[in-house]
Amino acid sequence: MADDFSNDALVLIAHGSTVNAQSSAPTRRLTDELRARNIFAEVACAFNLEEPKIDDVPKLVSAKRIFIVPVTISEGHFTEQTIPRRLGLAASGETDYQRVKHHDGRTLIYCHPIGTHASMAEVLLARAHLERAIKDKDGKEKPADRKASYEDIIWALFNTKEFLFNH
Repeated sequence: MADDFSNDALVLIAHGSTVNAQSSAPTRRLTDELRARNIFAEVACAFNLEEPKIDDVPKLVSAKRIFIVPVTISEGHFTEQTIPRRLGLAASGETDYQRVKHHDGRTLIYCHPIGTHASMAEVLLARAHLERAIKDKDGKEKPADRKASYEDIIWALFNTKEFLFNH
């Protein structure tokens, strides 16, 4: 990895729910997984409707440089208005704001949502490939063989230009 994030923090932002406490579980699991990789000095998560709140982001971590990433599939009101306003990057209703903010000796870097990354299409296709149904010899639908499906995906990854030219 070209960049060194060992002194930085990563904070994942998700919506959360006041109705379903389990809605934040995937974001919390992703936070734990990223923390275990030891790429960032600190990894935390915050929510719009659950604790810890988006407003608490600067208090959640002590790093001088904080990368903030919305865990959403696309950009919209939540990512382009709610989060920036709650982080102090934009005033209410303001849509033109800086994604980098220097404040009290710290730098907040507001990233685009993970769902807008170019590789998301491949992730979605892989997910569909794993969950697909196939017809058996009698024409009845059954779940695809997961081992074979994973092998298909691994071979597809091995044949991407990114893998061929970076490994």
